[in-house]
Amino acid sequence: MLKEIPQIDKGTNISGDYLNEYVIKITDFRYYRGEGRLDDFIKEFVRMPIKKYTERYPITNYNYNITHRVERLDELAEEANKLGNKDKFSVEEFRQIIREVYLLVTDKEPFFKL
Repeated sequence: MLKEIPQIDKGTNISGDYLNEYVIKITDFRYYRGEGRLDDFIKEFVRMPIKKYTERYPITNYNYNITHRVERLDELAEEANKLGNKDKFSVEEFRQIIREVYLLVTDKEPFFKL
């Protein structure tokens, strides 16, 4: 029997729980940047990549349809994970990815600043 995905947003039909993939990165980013240790943040980013939506909720285990939002969330996870492999980490690209993820999941702008 397939499981239901937790915390489904009724407007987007996407799990609010998925935001936890990014919340950890946002928290780490704020901490490491504040300490002047962006290199340590990037190492941690590479060590623990962001899971795609379809990895966190495998279609074989969960009851949902793969929509354009799910496909885009998967693409954004790939884009975010590539940021750690670049010669220079782009804070602006990271911000744009976070913003788009929040919009896809909640249909609202993020409530915080990076």
